[in-house]
Amino acid sequence: MMNNVWRLCRPDSSPCLPNSLLLLLLCCSAAIVRGQGTVRTALNHHIQYIQAGSRQVESMAASIGELYPEVLKASQGKGRERITYRCPYMEETYYRLQAQTKSGAQGQQLLPASEAFQTALEALAHQCQALDTYFKLETYKTDHYAGALALLQEIPERVAVFSQSQQNYETQIARISPGKTKTGPYAVAEGQLRRIMTLHRDMMAGLQYNFNEALHTGWPQKEILAHISRMQDALEEIASNKPKLNYPASAYYQSSLGCAAEFLESQRNYVDAYTIQAQETDQHNNDYYRQCLNYYNNCLVSFFNQFTDAAAADGWTMVHMPPVVPVFACKTIAVPPDKSIRLFVDAEVPALSVSPQLQPLAANTAAALNTCVEFANECARKNNFLLMALRNNGIHYHPYPAKSALYFNYETHQLPRSLLAELERQLRHIPAAYRPSLLLRAQQLMDISVEMDGMRQWLTDFSNDKKRQAEGWTPVENIRDRYVTLFALFDQKIAQLYADIVRIYAAYPTGPAAGADSWQRSYEALTRVVQADKTLCIAARQQVAPNAPAPVLPHEPVETAAVKAIQDEFIHMKGIEKLGRYNGLCPYTPYEDIGADSRRLAEFARAPERRQPGDFIYLYNEIVSDYNRFVELSGRPFLKNTRLMDRFQVEPPPDSRPNTAPVV
Repeated sequence: MMNNVWRLCRPDSSPCLPNSLLLLLLCCSAAIVRGQGTVRTALNHHIQYIQAGSRQVESMAASIGELYPEVLKASQGKGRERITYRCPYMEETYYRLQAQTKSGAQGQQLLPASEAFQTALEALAHQCQALDTYFKLETYKTDHYAGALALLQEIPERVAVFSQSQQNYETQIARISPGKTKTGPYAVAEGQLRRIMTLHRDMMAGLQYNFNEALHTGWPQKEILAHISRMQDALEEIASNKPKLNYPASAYYQSSLGCAAEFLESQRNYVDAYTIQAQETDQHNNDYYRQCLNYYNNCLVSFFNQFTDAAAADGWTMVHMPPVVPVFACKTIAVPPDKSIRLFVDAEVPALSVSPQLQPLAANTAAALNTCVEFANECARKNNFLLMALRNNGIHYHPYPAKSALYFNYETHQLPRSLLAELERQLRHIPAAYRPSLLLRAQQLMDISVEMDGMRQWLTDFSNDKKRQAEGWTPVENIRDRYVTLFALFDQKIAQLYADIVRIYAAYPTGPAAGADSWQRSYEALTRVVQADKTLCIAARQQVAPNAPAPVLPHEPVETAAVKAIQDEFIHMKGIEKLGRYNGLCPYTPYEDIGADSRRLAEFARAPERRQPGDFIYLYNEIVSDYNRFVELSGRPFLKNTRLMDRFQVEPPPDSRPNTAPVV
């Protein structure tokens, strides 16, 4: 009988299954896949219902966030006399019916959680509609907005109940979701994306949107910095283990990771922007929270759900993720900003003992050393701007003009706290013996900057307080003298830090083929130019010192090194693609600009009496920016260079202009 059955056999005539049995197995397999697809569709109905409800809550909460400060002002007899409000809630039954009546057996299992979710949503909508009715009836005319405030203050609790019901709903969905035991590239990718999203949600769990935004109630800066480090570690680990996916799933996967990386940079900006001025209200806290929600709900969740859809087309069963519902509060306890001046206390840093290394410099070690350089450069850049503001406001005058009023307004000063945290994180890639010294020297730069920032705030407050100005200028002169000391000390500390970094970098061998490599030759040529530039600019800066002799600036080494680099450009850069000056990724642009600007620097040195020391420093810092850009474009483990600080020098005030009679 077997002879009458068509068999699918291999050429070697090894045993194989009868066609009828094979077809039966294929049908069973297809049925399983269809069953999993049906379960996925049913569960996604519930996710879509959660998404619809969450959008309703977000809409209501946003409208209430705008309403609360207006009502608060009106209740205090301020602001507008007549306020109108319309609740944005619109009942949508489609997604609820899809989830509760058209999801098969899964819908029945999730029915209790779904009904609890609906109850919490309706309770919040009822409160919103009560506010709507309150303003339609103009009840505020008789109770002076007391009823509105009472309704508003109940909103955060009802949002919290809704959020808890949503979390319970999500937990039940996750419990019956298919595909948990699957392995393979799509399962790896899903796990990686869920890890990133969990980190993001855990961070947001400690945040609240404060309806009373005019009040400052604090912001968890240290916790945000710790989250940034954890997220960066996760992204680096994921980058080293990328699964191979089909398109378009691969594109959605990369886009989701791109959202996380982009928001990481935004978080660093928020950390640095948490200045004393930002601590006057909770606007910074609320803006950051809105940004968190936007990136999570509209970027991470959106791309993740598209990734799961694309994965389903490739035969993998994954369920969508719902958005996060914001948490709200009407806070009343203010946290005043800390305006105390934290004095820098100098401490001796143990001498660094550097040993020769056997292996060439690793990329992550070079990146860690360059992060130290970038931190020093960012501190120097910020403090140079502060120095310029002090000069523009005449703080460097001695004696301070007795009849002058102080108008000092520089409230945009930010310190690179996030970069210091990133430096500390990356020190793991540097030999353990060097880490304490580098971290201590970097912390000294930050501590000096913190004291200078505290004095900046003191000058701002002094400028606004005319009564304090009437008491005399002695406090301003004391601040000025302290600035002179701190700027000189900062310059010394940044030089010591860079000297240690150079010693560590030089302990690594460059490799046997380094001399024949175009990038290496170009880097060494530019390094010689920048070293000559730095020597010249340090000498130029000394001419502002009291009783200094006429400057003799070493311009010949600069001219020689710059001309040599220009002459040998096509030898050094041989084999490196030239993309054109208007392409931001062309390494020829910084190479050529370094040579041209260094020759300009030599021209400055030939006639120093026509130039201010700041002219030399400004041009040198432009050269360093080009040099560091060349290092970045090379993609090699090269070391960047540091900027120079300008000199904050005491000067006598200008002569007052004589009164002139008007021309008849």
